[in-house]
Amino acid sequence: FAFTDPGARIRNLATPSIAINAVRETGANVIETMDGLRVAVEELNARALPAAGLQMKQVYDETI
Repeated sequence: FAFTDPGARIRNLATPSIAINAVRETGANVIETMDGLRVAVEELNARALPAAGLQMKQVYDETI
């Protein structure tokens, strides 16, 4: 991988942020997919991310 200049600046509540887009496969159940994403976000926030001073926040939900 090579580092490049960012193509956009992302901010959340005036804080610089990183956006990650999850795309479900064609035909995948949207409710199951969103449930899985919620679980993954909870696990990452509980274990891996705090040590790095990071927090993940879901900002979009296809089931709403």
